[in-house]
Amino acid sequence: MNCFYHSDREAIGTCKACSKGLCEECAVDLGQGLACGGRHEVLVADYNNLIEKNIKIYSGSSGNTLIVPSFLLAFGLILVWGGLKTNDGFTSFSFILGLASVVLSYFIYRRNKEIFGTQSRSGHQGISTDLTKRPLAENDALISKSGNAFSNLFHNLKAGLLLLFFVPIKSSAFRSGFRYVIYGMVFVTMISAGFDYLQSTGEVYFYYQGWGPLAAVFLVIILLAISASTMQCDFGQFPLMLTALFSTLPWYFALAYLFRDYSGQLSEITGFWIWILAWGIIAFIRVIKLTFPTPDRRSYVAVFMTLSACSIFGWNTYSFPQILYSYDNSDFEIYNSIDQETTYYRQSSLIDSKLQLLEGNTPNETDLYFLGFAGDGSSNVFQSEVEYAKTIMDKNFDTAGRSMILVNDLESLDTEPFANTHNLTLAIEGFARTMDVEEDILFIYLTSHGSTDASLSVKLYPFVFNHLSAEDILETLDRTGIEWRIIVVSACYSGSFIETLANEKTLLLTAAAANKVSFGCSTDRELTYFGEALFDGALSNGGSLIDAMNQARDLVAEREANEGLSSSDPEFVIGRQMQEKLQQAWPD
Repeated sequence: MNCFYHSDREAIGTCKACSKGLCEECAVDLGQGLACGGRHEVLVADYNNLIEKNIKIYSGSSGNTLIVPSFLLAFGLILVWGGLKTNDGFTSFSFILGLASVVLSYFIYRRNKEIFGTQSRSGHQGISTDLTKRPLAENDALISKSGNAFSNLFHNLKAGLLLLFFVPIKSSAFRSGFRYVIYGMVFVTMISAGFDYLQSTGEVYFYYQGWGPLAAVFLVIILLAISASTMQCDFGQFPLMLTALFSTLPWYFALAYLFRDYSGQLSEITGFWIWILAWGIIAFIRVIKLTFPTPDRRSYVAVFMTLSACSIFGWNTYSFPQILYSYDNSDFEIYNSIDQETTYYRQSSLIDSKLQLLEGNTPNETDLYFLGFAGDGSSNVFQSEVEYAKTIMDKNFDTAGRSMILVNDLESLDTEPFANTHNLTLAIEGFARTMDVEEDILFIYLTSHGSTDASLSVKLYPFVFNHLSAEDILETLDRTGIEWRIIVVSACYSGSFIETLANEKTLLLTAAAANKVSFGCSTDRELTYFGEALFDGALSNGGSLIDAMNQARDLVAEREANEGLSSSDPEFVIGRQMQEKLQQAWPD
């Protein structure tokens, strides 16, 4: 072989960058390869630096094999433990993500053991050969881009926007570097805070606990990038992958916030949120394809882990990081004016005054009594629902004079008793003294936020209450001797009440199955989806209670299907003796 630049001279070697033959005069020896003098010294020097870095990575075989799997395992176990401590248990986002991390740690360990072990035995030569076989354009992409930091940031954000909206781009469109990862985190934080500010309705304050969910999002993305790089066995591209992800994330956050705050009722439809989540998954896949020219299929394990975790998490469409919060000073003026001690002591007299208004039973007839319970005072929908339910029952089922409600409302502390476990017990005891416990029927309507452990949320800030459990209700009803019971529970996971409360003399209707959520409990509504179907629909014209309960289930299912929501699966259970009694009292 002769020299490329001096065809009459014999070559002593080839350039490591362009592979052209070089004579002694043209060759520059850089210690780990020759370079064309005056042309490729810098490029070959960059190659050698990359090789040295990869040698350090691969030479630490035991550390490289264990460090990422160990971190994922510890991270996953913490999430699993935290998820099991929540009400959702095995279906919680924390448990699902933690379990996925634990499983992923095992596969990454197996993959690392295979790859790093092979590379350690192959030595430096194998690494050098692999890197020098990269196409020239690909090697150039690995070399840090120079230029103004502001200009590079602009290019990154532009490339991230194009990537999110499926415009074809190359890896060279990004100026990789960890500083741009930090910039991306800052932009995401600013976007989150900006939308918090736009939605504020009073004085704005910094919410320090909001950093937790936001940091969790960043941590999960970094872990996914580590996982994908580990599966690909190429950490040289890790800065580029993180840069691409955090250049796309601000636009994705802005998209999600815009959909949440300005899409009207569309944001309440779970089906649309699945599309938003899928958009993010596709963007992550594009980043992997952009980063690795020939991605290993195992790199997509991280993507599928994200899909499974985020799909479950996405059922709650309002779980967004919150950096700022606001409040109306008038709310705190109300709080400061409350005499909590006096309010607590007043409850017995308020209950007694309501119970004294109840009418006694009609001899030789079955009377229906109604008791409403609106547990969570943080949302007006529960209070308005029990008030409307009482109106419908009084009008269509002759409970006027035999009905009473318990609500949690700051504006009626002097006139209405709390909806808490203590007052519910007092109310049921009072009903038992007035009605014929062996003949009359007590209709109890409970509405609030629910949990899978058969309990309802009982809240009214600044007061502190215990949750209401199915066992509390059963113990009071059994102790007072009220035999005939209609119990309707409007709450998420309300089907969990059935096992405890069902018997031959009880009708039970729940807004959702034991493992399902119900819909329509936002503060801007007058009735929940279930309450509207039952009282504004099925019971609005009177008639058979049994038929109305079945009709309410059908109305809820039809509405959820039309709006693309997951089925809440309301459950209806009636004892044989109660069915016969209702058919006699309210025949078709």
